[in-house]
Amino acid sequence: MVSSPVAPAEVSAEITGKVARLHQLHQGLEGRVDQASPGVLQGDIASMAANLSGLDGALAKGLALAEAREATMRRVSRTARRVSACNQAGAGSVRRAP
Repeated sequence: MVSSPVAPAEVSAEITGKVARLHQLHQGLEGRVDQASPGVLQGDIASMAANLSGLDGALAKGLALAEAREATMRRVSRTARRVSACNQAGAGSVRRAP
C-alpha cells in the first residue's frame, strides 16, 4: 500500500514530468558529449541519475496504487458475490401466501 494517499492523476503527472525531464537531460547531455570532457559531464550525469531515482519512486507509487486498487476491487467483488448469494438464498426461502 502507499504510505500516504496520492491521487492517481498526481502520480501520472509526476511520472510524465520526470520522463519529459529525462528526455531533456538526455538531449542536453547528448549534445555536449563530443565537446566536453568527462569531468564537465559529471553534473549532467548526476542530474540524470537523480531524475531516474525520482522516476523510480514515482513508478513505485503508481504500482502501489494499482495494487491497492486491484486489492480493493477483489474485496468489492467478493462482497458483491456474498450479497448476491444472500439475496438468492433469501428469495428461495420466501413463503408465498395461500
